[in-house]
Amino acid sequence: MQDIDIKLIKKSANGNLDAFEQIYKTASPYIYTIVYQVTNNEEDAQDVTQEVFIKVYNSLSSFNFKSSFKTWIYKVALNTALNTVKKRTRDMRKIEEYNDAAKGSSFHADTDPIHNNDNDFNIEEVLKILNPDQRACILLREVEGLSYKEIAEALKININTVRSRLKRARLALAASYGRRII
Repeated sequence: MQDIDIKLIKKSANGNLDAFEQIYKTASPYIYTIVYQVTNNEEDAQDVTQEVFIKVYNSLSSFNFKSSFKTWIYKVALNTALNTVKKRTRDMRKIEEYNDAAKGSSFHADTDPIHNNDNDFNIEEVLKILNPDQRACILLREVEGLSYKEIAEALKININTVRSRLKRARLALAASYGRRII
């Protein structure tokens, strides 16, 4: 994401809708990409992206410039996306429990998610085995290239928690596929 001018942020914080629209146009493709990588769902990513910018608009006046705007909006986007994934997961579990009870069906094993029909590596399928917190850390580190410190700031967690989540994510991926993926 390209840097956003501080003057533009201040104008937007003071209620200038044109300034906020410029921020939205600059940041929304980037935020959508991050959110999609966490949610793995296009509709959820669109909804979460809109929700992120509503939150940004409503709290922009409290942005204190202690961190970069990029780090701040990352934090808003990731927390919103993680909450959405957690809610969707809870809802899906309830639906699966209901369907299993109603049909008496058993678990059906999925195909090997590391490969798609063309035997190509499919990162989205692989990342589905991770919990949302681990997925967020892996994406920020391996895809976005953030440092451990930047990840900790974006997710509002301790740097040791970042290390732990990354280690557990890598171990889970290695255990699931019998080799190191990331």
